[in-house]
Amino acid sequence: MGGLPSEPNPEAVDFIFDYVKDAPERQLAGAEALDAKMVQIFSAGSVIIGLGGLTSGGQKPLSAVLMAFAIAAYVGLAALAFAHLWARDYRRSLQADELWLRLWASSVPDIKHSLVHDISAAYAHNKALLLRKRWTLRGALTAAAIEVALVGGAIVARLAGP
Repeated sequence: MGGLPSEPNPEAVDFIFDYVKDAPERQLAGAEALDAKMVQIFSAGSVIIGLGGLTSGGQKPLSAVLMAFAIAAYVGLAALAFAHLWARDYRRSLQADELWLRLWASSVPDIKHSLVHDISAAYAHNKALLLRKRWTLRGALTAAAIEVALVGGAIVARLAGP
């Protein structure tokens, strides 16, 4: 009486399967893109911290303080990059070995239903990992921006007149 049907609608299963079958692979591509951005941000931060050490000028206390904070920002950036790039177990949908072992005697609609269920679980698992990557990337970008400002300030303080 107005409740959910006990059996899935075959046309709905076909549609959902076609719609989501590549979702885990697209998520993995997104993770790789986020990783590439993190490597670029960390590389830029490494260059910037190196520039601070290459400038000439007398020893200025303000410059030293700014560089100390810049180094702290760089260490934060490195920690975020490490957390971001640490290997995670992303889930994909059932692969050939499992698909054959588990579903070889099933009907095609039942196989599609199982795959849609598995893809849904993989998507939810990967979504949480991607959200974490987005936050570490934002944090790294913020740390790099702070580092750039501090190194720039240290260079200006070093080059400023007596």
